[in-house]
Amino acid sequence: MRPLLLSLLAGLTLVTVLAAGVVRGRAGPSERLVICTGQGPVMVVLDENGAPVGPIELCPDGIMLLFGAVAVPPPPAPRIAGAVVLLAPAPERVAEAHAARPPGKARAPPRLA
Repeated sequence: MRPLLLSLLAGLTLVTVLAAGVVRGRAGPSERLVICTGQGPVMVVLDENGAPVGPIELCPDGIMLLFGAVAVPPPPAPRIAGAVVLLAPAPERVAEAHAARPPGKARAPPRLA
């Protein structure tokens, strides 16, 4: 079963790459507009007047993003048994750390020659 699934995915990837190459290599009109939609990036072909020409196509640069839609979701994170305790630094340690810090030394910017 696994070799069949891997062969199908390899074939789908090959067809997707070939389709993207055909779309990219085709001589096009004056302007292409890429729009990011909820279903992924699409490309609208515009004529010299800015009117859409032809059907909306999948953007060849973002066509591989469609594989994310069929990806297997990650497994859920394991639950930690027991209570969660939030630790805060002791106030006296914070005061010691601030007192031990050396004073800052400011200097002038470099002179221009």
